[in-house]
Amino acid sequence: MLLICIDIHLDLHFKQKIIEMKKSILIISALAINFFAKAQEPTISLAENLVADGVPAISSRIIGDVKSYTESRGAGLVAWHPKKKEILISTRFGNSSQLHEVKMPGGDRKQITFFDEPVGGANYEPKNGDYFIFNKDIGGNEFAQLYKFDINTKKVTLLTDGKRSQNGGVVWNKKENAIAYSSTSRNGADRDIYTMDPNNIASNKLILQNIGGGWSIVDWSVNDEQLLIQEGLSVNESRLYILDIKTGNKTRLLPEKDERTTYEGLSYSRDGKGVFLLTNKDSEFNRLAYFDLTTKKFNFISANINWDIEAFSYTKDGSKIAFAANENGLSKLYIYSIQQIKKQCK
Repeated sequence: MLLICIDIHLDLHFKQKIIEMKKSILIISALAINFFAKAQEPTISLAENLVADGVPAISSRIIGDVKSYTESRGAGLVAWHPKKKEILISTRFGNSSQLHEVKMPGGDRKQITFFDEPVGGANYEPKNGDYFIFNKDIGGNEFAQLYKFDINTKKVTLLTDGKRSQNGGVVWNKKENAIAYSSTSRNGADRDIYTMDPNNIASNKLILQNIGGGWSIVDWSVNDEQLLIQEGLSVNESRLYILDIKTGNKTRLLPEKDERTTYEGLSYSRDGKGVFLLTNKDSEFNRLAYFDLTTKKFNFISANINWDIEAFSYTKDGSKIAFAANENGLSKLYIYSIQQIKKQCK
């Protein structure tokens, strides 16, 4: 009787082991099938400027999974037409922001660019608005190029080299027939200064070779013979220079000696006698200042506002300036007359 019980117990134990082995085989088979299925399914390709080390391939299925979070719609003002009551806006449909025209207040938007890649900022030709200049890269590679868009023909013309270079920071001259812009086309690293008549690509000219990538153009002088340019060294230090366009010589304007101070150029004054800028010189706040080019003295326009000044604009006739202060997280707008500022400078 005892032998029979032992034999039955062993038989049940053996059957249980077989069942467990079968389950293990099924699990391993399912994992293998899932692994090979994932290995065969399409994956997301990385951009040329990205390096992934030790990161597994990302399945293309994730695009559909996150689509409801990434495919949002937004719109923003890009540029005012110089002659008409029309604007350019940027509207995002799906995963790409494109430019649209709005030809009247309250009017419908009409899409005018149709690229797979998003379109960046745009600048109207300031005389008649017959064309605008915009920037765009390819496949998110961050090598933005400048393009000209003809309003009447809808023709798009590449203005820059179309290679592995970054181009941007377009500023129109006072005669409104040429632009200055920054580009890394010389060696792919240093951001140089160029000028060009957008109607004549052959007029493209290297004005200044720089070292480093923190260079930008602020404004043209009243007579279009100089450029106010800026070099950003860090979040705590920047410098302003005046560049002679004919000779290519640059002269440091501020600071006179190296110091851990920021100077953000805004524009020349309309009479060409001074420069408006933001600086944290002798203050914990960014203050709006007027720097007299003759006396080399500052007039701190926002000296009585103990908050950072964030934005600035100058009326076309040079009679008023407007600026915004970040006051305890809220933007507050101020408008000053230039006559009022000149009285403070005396």
